[in-house]
Amino acid sequence: MATTTKLTITAEKDKSKKFEALVNPNSISYKSSIKYDELGGQTAGTFRPGFKFNSFGEETIDFSLLLDGTGMFETKKDVADLIFALKAVCYYYVGKNHEPNVVMLNWGKTLKAIRCRLRNMDINYKLFKSDGLPLRAEVSLSFVKHDPKSTDVKDKTASSPDLSHLVTVKAGDNLPMLCEEIYNDSGMYLEIARINNLVNFRQLTPGMELLFPPIER
Repeated sequence: MATTTKLTITAEKDKSKKFEALVNPNSISYKSSIKYDELGGQTAGTFRPGFKFNSFGEETIDFSLLLDGTGMFETKKDVADLIFALKAVCYYYVGKNHEPNVVMLNWGKTLKAIRCRLRNMDINYKLFKSDGLPLRAEVSLSFVKHDPKSTDVKDKTASSPDLSHLVTVKAGDNLPMLCEEIYNDSGMYLEIARINNLVNFRQLTPGMELLFPPIER
């Protein structure tokens, strides 16, 4: 019998803080957005609106988890304890980090090490003991993908030569490759090396920032 892979939410900097779904979600919603600058023009009494690409917006992942304290699913646990454990991973303020945890979402081939932050957590209690203690809850979670290395003025993924790009170098990057991505011309590397005062363009250090301005050719 095949083993069921459970969805997990794990703190990036403290792998001991991990929440495993009691029951996997039956749906996951992905949302992506693009930002545009609104343009407008008026000719002979007519208004012609338009939009110019600005940057890629945020990407969000939404799903719900069932928390059950009736003992119907595996080990019986208090719903309050389950909620506390979930919040300890992705919601509570971590003093040494001065912010809540950045977390990794994992679930088989659907969610593969997705780095994100919690945006919203909605708790809907569905079943109670006679004394009012909750026995079951549905928790709706909304995460936003988190990639602080993407620091371009207009987003590196735009790869547009008429926009200024401030690119943070990652391991494996080289100047001709970055020029190919942005200008569709790897031969621009000497000009970019000059603009950024690079003594040796072959030795890029991860974490350094390089400016790729619009260049007329």
